[in-house]
Amino acid sequence: MLRTFLAIDLPDGMHKVLVACQDTLKKDLPSLKWVQPQAMHLTLKFLGDIHEDQVDLLRQVTEKAFARWPCFSVKIQGLGLFPNLRHPRVLWVGVTDDAGRVADVAELTDSCLQTIGVPREAKAYTPHLTLARIKEYGREVGSSLTKQGHLAAPWIMGLLPVRHICLFQSERRSSGSVYTKLWDIPLAPSKHENSL
Repeated sequence: MLRTFLAIDLPDGMHKVLVACQDTLKKDLPSLKWVQPQAMHLTLKFLGDIHEDQVDLLRQVTEKAFARWPCFSVKIQGLGLFPNLRHPRVLWVGVTDDAGRVADVAELTDSCLQTIGVPREAKAYTPHLTLARIKEYGREVGSSLTKQGHLAAPWIMGLLPVRHICLFQSERRSSGSVYTKLWDIPLAPSKHENSL
């Protein structure tokens, strides 16, 4: 069995910007469990455990669904907390996508995979990049982020080009999860990729 998820991979330049953001925040939040840069991605759908022989089938249905879907870009900016400020468990960077294209990609992913028996998501999709996990002192973390003005700051990270849909395998290790790309599907070229 393979533990898998579908996601949008990040370019190296975006990883560097996010690491710089982490380094700034670490000064005020030393107790957080920070996500390693190579583990950062924009998750579309967590699949959980699948059989190895399903990998190709997943590719086929996803490739068919996105055959004519054009490339686009979204803004990565702003910080937030899941599930809330008082009891946060995840510190994330937001995705500004006024046209709702990432949500549309997640919805199409959900729809095409439902045709091969993968259950639809029960919760509404919220695109984000996880910066850190909060294991303890959640209320203090929320309070510190608010007092330091981090949640109100724009934290502009730049544009994320969405050019591929990727299937990743997730392996849990003592040092943290390790992600391996099993395949990626290119989206169609677009003249307006950087238009927002």
